[in-house]
Formats: sequence, structure tokens, C-alpha cells
Amino acid sequence: MNKEERIKVLQDIIKIKSVNDNESEVANYFAELFQKHGIESEKVKYSEGRESLVATYNKGDGKVLGISGHEDVVAAGDESEWKYPPFSAEIDGDKLYGRGSTDMKSGLAALAIAMIEIKEENADINGTLKFMATVGEEVGELGSEQLTKEGYADDLDGLIIGEPTGPALIYTHKGSMNYTIVSRGKSAHSSMPKEGINSIANMNEFVTRANAEMQEVTNKYKNDVLGETAHAITIINGGDQVNSIPAVTTLQGVTAKLK
Repeated sequence: MNKEERIKVLQDIIKIKSVNDNESEVANYFAELFQKHGIESEKVKYSEGRESLVATYNKGDGKVLGISGHEDVVAAGDESEWKYPPFSAEIDGDKLYGRGSTDMKSGLAALAIAMIEIKEENADINGTLKFMATVGEEVGELGSEQLTKEGYADDLDGLIIGEPTGPALIYTHKGSMNYTIVSRGKSAHSSMPKEGINSIANMNEFVTRANAEMQEVTNKYKNDVLGETAHAITIINGGDQVNSIPAVTTLQGVTAKLK
């Protein structure tokens, strides 16, 4: 493939609005691209409109190397605030702009193109390349979990993930834990707050204590390679209307823990 063909592949998939959904269109695109170059692939359905893709190139009876990335992207937010439309894949100078241009449709395209070019050049790899494009990485790691449970990773001797890591090759990673806390109180009119139990106030106490304790964990547990434990509270929902004591408040947070 020449440079223009490679860039077009990236632009084509960035234009697909696969915001943790609609990944089937990405899977279909790569399935057609692989077919064009004589590489077999299989779509693995997760749910309606959501399919992972597994493609295999075999040349010899040696080891199996997995190359993998995700098809979905993070939501673009207010698209009017973007200098370039997030799903236009516009090129300005030597830079390409669009949601997923870094995380991680560029990596996914690079892995697919690499496998195609290895086949075209008839490179002596003496083994198997297995390309795995997955759904739902941004929320839930759904596709990678499904492919693992269904045995698609059982024969792998090694695995390369095309996530953006700057100039470094990363060989280990923090684990993460997402959690949900529910504070249950008692509703009352705001003119009589003592008649109720304020779930937001109680949740505020949790936030204060959780942040303090997690800071102690951060200070205590550090690793030369992985750095420190990181904790963040990311979503809080509570209350129904301004003149009522909130009966239920929920909180979600995430902790990246050292393994």
C-alpha cells in the first residue's frame, strides 16, 4: 500500500461515528479491506450494531502473535467547539484531526495495514498473525472480554495492543476498578430539612473521607515502572428538584491500582 492508500484507510474509519456503539460499520470496513487483500476474517457479534473482527494470516507453524485494538471512540461532546468537525478526518498540513485519530483508530489502522503489507511482501514470519478489533473498550472492555471468553485468545503466544503510548513501548499496565456508591436518605420539603435525611450531604462526607484515604494509598504505594495509584470521582447524581431534600444520590469513581 502506498502512503495515500494508508491515509485513506485512517480517514475512512475516523469518519465512522462509532461512539461506544455502531462498531459493526468499522468491522465491515476492515473485513472488506482484508478480503480485498486475500486475508480471511470473521465478525463476532456482541449485540445489534456491535461486532468485533478477527482476521488471521498464517505463514508457517510457528508462534501466534495477536495484534489488537478497539473500534469505538469517546463521545465528541459539543461538536461546535471543535476547530475541525470530529468525524471529518480533515488534514491540515502534516496533521490529521478527528475523534479517534489518536485513541485509537490510527493504531488499529496501522495494525491492519502492517498485516496486509507483511502478506503482500511475503515476509518470512514462520507463524501466525491474528488481528483482533474489539467493541466497547471505552466503556466496559466488552469485546476483549467476549473474545477471551470465547477462546479467540487461547492460542496467542504474545499480544501487541496499538494504544497510543507516545514514543515508549509499554509492557505492563495498571489494573483499574470502577465502583458505584449509593447514598439513601429520606425526602422532605426543603422548608423542613430536619424531617428528611439529605443523601447529598451524606455523600459529601463519603467523598471527603474517600479522597483522604485514597491519597494515603497514593502516597504509600508507588512503583518505578507503573508510577502511583490514581483515584478519581467522576460522576455524581442526586436530587429531583431544588425545594426537596434529596432521598437518593449515586456516585461513580475509578481507581487505577498497581498490580
